[in-house]
Amino acid sequence: MLHLLFLLSLPLFVWGQTPAMEDNVWLPDYLLNPEMEMSALCIHGSDLLLIPQYPDKHDYRIYRLDTTTANNTRKSIQSPAPAQALYYTLSGLDEIKKQIAAKGEIYEGIEAATTDNANHIFLSIETSADAQNCYLVKGYINRKQDLIVLGNLNPLPRPLKIKNAGFEAIAYMPDKKKLIAFYEYNRDSATAFAYIINADNCIIERRVQFEKPLYLRLTDITYTGHGTFAGINYYYHGDGTTYLSTPEHYAIAEKIIGRDPKTTNYASIIQLSLSGNHITHRPLKSISHANDNWEGIARFGKGYFMIIDGKPPGKPCRLSWFPD
Repeated sequence: MLHLLFLLSLPLFVWGQTPAMEDNVWLPDYLLNPEMEMSALCIHGSDLLLIPQYPDKHDYRIYRLDTTTANNTRKSIQSPAPAQALYYTLSGLDEIKKQIAAKGEIYEGIEAATTDNANHIFLSIETSADAQNCYLVKGYINRKQDLIVLGNLNPLPRPLKIKNAGFEAIAYMPDKKKLIAFYEYNRDSATAFAYIINADNCIIERRVQFEKPLYLRLTDITYTGHGTFAGINYYYHGDGTTYLSTPEHYAIAEKIIGRDPKTTNYASIIQLSLSGNHITHRPLKSISHANDNWEGIARFGKGYFMIIDGKPPGKPCRLSWFPD
């Protein structure tokens, strides 16, 4: 009954929206390779950081583009593009992998990233679905040496064990000097919550609960100020057994997506709001029904940079900008 009430309360204006205007951003050819498996996107100072899921497979590189340059190479502007992207070398990842292995868990790459107002980066590490914890790692960005040095491993206990789900959405809140970390799966009320984390020591301080379930995956967030975030709400039609386990779930997903969830993918931007110990959410913008695995979002100007991980569908990675 609760699921049916939720279905009736969904905002009608989101269904049937036309796809958002997508403005492709230049990337060098080697970053278009699906094997890069781009899984995180964030801004540090004037740099847009592009992070492969497995930097250890790509010479431990975290790539960076000047945000102004990236903005000016959008398809609608078409300024001349530089020959290549610059990069930071990631130091300490092998030690992190050893620490995870020593706990009897399997490292499955970097899934999300955020930075603070100083020179720190925070990385969300995913583990195999049978592991009790995912992990948060704080690193120091040394721009002079083009180096990122990783520090200690900090546990992020899973709300529940779901295949191919981790803490894919993390953000630093400069006005609160805290981090927030969301699990990818938030369909069930009892386990739909986020962690508020001390940015200094990466220790979890408290949990904040969703006021109502969030259907479909939450694959990244970006902080927009005053306790609000923009997030990617993504559905892959192969997720049916996980997300559509009852007729009520199927009906809700069909209403959100606007098409048959058994055969259709869907991506949208949503707004999440933090107030006290509660999280609310509402739709902002439909992106598309295409088979694009949107994995990263970063607020820039009056819009958002977003990136797809091209590996699962076997298509080139793509960096784009979407207006508000």
